[in-house]
Amino acid sequence: MKVHLSTYLSLLFTAMICIQLHAQKKQDTIKSKFKFSDLPIEWQGFIDSRHGPRIKNDPYQNKDFSLSETRLQLQLDYWTDISEIKIKTDFIYDSQQGKFLVNLREVNLFLTPSSWFDFKIGRQILTWGKGDMLFVNDLFPKDWQSFFIGRELEYLKSYSDAVKLTFYLPWFELNTIYVPAFNSDIFPNGERLSFFNPFQGSFTGDKTPIQADKPNTWFKNSEYHWRARKNVKGYDLALYGYYGYWKSPAGVNVQNGNVTFPRLSVHGLSFEGNLFKGITSFEAGYYKSINDPNGKDFTIRNSQWVFLLGYTRDLKNDFSIGAQYYTEVMTNYNNMVNNLPSGAAKPKRIHDMFTLRLTKLLVNQKLNLSFFGYYSLSDSDAYLRPNIAYKLSDGWKIETGGNLFMGKQDTTFWSQFQNNNNIYAGLKRSF
Repeated sequence: MKVHLSTYLSLLFTAMICIQLHAQKKQDTIKSKFKFSDLPIEWQGFIDSRHGPRIKNDPYQNKDFSLSETRLQLQLDYWTDISEIKIKTDFIYDSQQGKFLVNLREVNLFLTPSSWFDFKIGRQILTWGKGDMLFVNDLFPKDWQSFFIGRELEYLKSYSDAVKLTFYLPWFELNTIYVPAFNSDIFPNGERLSFFNPFQGSFTGDKTPIQADKPNTWFKNSEYHWRARKNVKGYDLALYGYYGYWKSPAGVNVQNGNVTFPRLSVHGLSFEGNLFKGITSFEAGYYKSINDPNGKDFTIRNSQWVFLLGYTRDLKNDFSIGAQYYTEVMTNYNNMVNNLPSGAAKPKRIHDMFTLRLTKLLVNQKLNLSFFGYYSLSDSDAYLRPNIAYKLSDGWKIETGGNLFMGKQDTTFWSQFQNNNNIYAGLKRSF
C-alpha cells in the first residue's frame, strides 16, 4: 500500500508538470523561449556526515560506534496557486551497520481548494503541542533511537502515512488526521542501543534484540487525531483528541515475550501566551489504557494523567533560557499493585522530571552553544545533551555534542542507557 501511494504521487507530480508545460507552451506567443527555471519547482538538500563513538565499553554491544553514517537528503517542491507537492528522500550509507539505505521521508500532496479548507495526503511529518522535547498530546511517531545517538534534531520526528484535513471555521481552527495503519515510535530495541528490559529482568543488547507485535494492518489498525485551536487576545488555546495505540511498547505478550502496543485514547488541552516577561505554556492529557481500564493487568501500562508546565525567555546578548516541569500520575494504582506477581518490584505512582535549555549565540550568531538536560525527581537520574554548532558559511556547518545518561540504579529510565553514553561530530553541506 505504501508503494502504491508513492507511485500515485509520483505520477501525479509528473502529470502536474506536463500541465504546467502545456500552459507554458500556450504562452510562447508572448515569450520567445521556454526555460526549465520558469517552472514553479524548487529543490534543495544537504550532505551530512557524522560519527559518534561510545565513551565507555558496553558489554551488550559489539560495535564501538553507535552512529557512523553519511546522509544525502534531496527535497523537491512543486506548486501551483492551489496545490503543492513535496518529495523528500534520504540516501544513507550506514557504516555502523554496513548498509546502504533509502528513506522516503516525505511524499505528499497539499491542496487549498478554498479559503476555509485545505488538506494534505501522503507521507508527512506531523507535530503539535507545546512541549520542548517532551510530548503530551503529540501522539505522532518519534525516532528516539536517532535522538539518543546524535542525529540532527529534525530526525526526532518520524513520518506518518496520513490524511490531514484543516477547517478554518469562524470560531476556531479544526484539524482532523486519519492514519490508515498504526505507526509506532522508533524505539531502542537492543540492536544499536542497550537497555534494561524489565520483563526479562536483564539488559538487552545486539545479541538479543527485543521483538515487537505491532498492529500495523492497513485500515484495520487505524489512528485518529483531532485538534480544535483558537487564539484569544494573543493566547493560544487548544483541545486535543486521539484514538489508536500506545506509541512505544506498553505491554508484553506473556506467551512469546514480545512487546506489544495496547489500545489507547487521549484527551487533552494546552495553553500558551506571553506571561512573566516570557512565553508560558501548559499542557495536560488523560491517557486511557483501553485494554486495561481498571488497571488490573500488570502486563499492560496503566492509565495516567500527564501534565507539562513550561517557560522560556530571551535575555540580553543572544542568550535564552527555558525550563519545564513534567509529571505522569498513574491511575488505578492500587489495582495494579494488588495484581502484581509475587516478588515483582512495585513501580512508582508518580514519575516527574525537570528540563533545562540554555542557548547562547556568539560570533555574529554563527556559533551556537546549547545545552538541554532532563533530570527526573522521582528516579534521581538524568540525560544531558550538550551541543556546539558553528556556521562556516551559508552552506557549511560543523557540529559536535554528546548524549550523556547518568543515575544510581540501572533499572530507572535514563540510567538504563548509561552504557550508551556517546559523543559525536558532524560536517554538513547544505545546498
